[in-house]
Amino acid sequence: MQLDIVGLRPGLATSHASIWQGDRQVEAARLMQRSLRIIKELRQSKGLPIDRSVDPNETGIIGEEFTPLTTSLGDAEAKRTSANPAFAALLVHYFVDSGLKRGDVVAVGASGSFPALLLATLCAARVLDLEPIVIYSIGASMYGTNLPGFTFVDMLAGLRADDLLPYRLAAVSPGGQQDRGSGVVSVLVVGGLVAAVLRLMGLSDQRAAAFVFMLGILSAVAPPINVWAMLMAAGANMPYVGFDLVLLVPVVVVTVITVIYLGWGAVPQSKEAILDGLPPLPAGTTW
Repeated sequence: MQLDIVGLRPGLATSHASIWQGDRQVEAARLMQRSLRIIKELRQSKGLPIDRSVDPNETGIIGEEFTPLTTSLGDAEAKRTSANPAFAALLVHYFVDSGLKRGDVVAVGASGSFPALLLATLCAARVLDLEPIVIYSIGASMYGTNLPGFTFVDMLAGLRADDLLPYRLAAVSPGGQQDRGSGVVSVLVVGGLVAAVLRLMGLSDQRAAAFVFMLGILSAVAPPINVWAMLMAAGANMPYVGFDLVLLVPVVVVTVITVIYLGWGAVPQSKEAILDGLPPLPAGTTW
């Protein structure tokens, strides 16, 4: 990807900051450019192809239209625009203009919808020696980091291994509607924990798996956000309104039946017994 970043300094630094700020802006843009190169290489090493019709610059940070991690609609053009390293320079300008100084803590909340903007923020923080605390949600809109096994969690780990960005995520959540995930998002993030608890309550592996799977499906179709209904509404050129009650009634009925049928026979346990019975965290877990 060829990007001209030489012109960043005059345009962004002259009227609002010193030559020092201009140097930091160029440094941040170059750091983001190197980071995108590493992300591309990491994606290819995982055998995940890059669709040039969606990502013509082959940044590797743009996902697919619809995957199990997709939680809402999104625009490919917006995702391509956000992958411009000039955004890292712009974030330097904003940080300096806000009076941030070396060692200051910056709270960052981000989802998988615009990972390039999160990357730009971290690159800007890096060159200014700021301390970002990042809370990240895995769910993503269309063309975000919605590839299972290659979310921003994986990207940041790769960048950290290459000594480009030293940061770790302070917390990770499912994202999506009311931050409870959507469909497979909720299964991937909390499904294993729920299944372990259900087994401790006496359910068989088959019933625990069916319970998690069915509730994951129901969470994806529950109102107010239903990606499939939104797609149909968009295809019919009609507003996405008036779906709440239509979707809520069948979801509630099926949920009640599912919980009673699959959860029948479970034995309530105390919180202490549940916590003692859960498997230990894997070695090397950092989020």
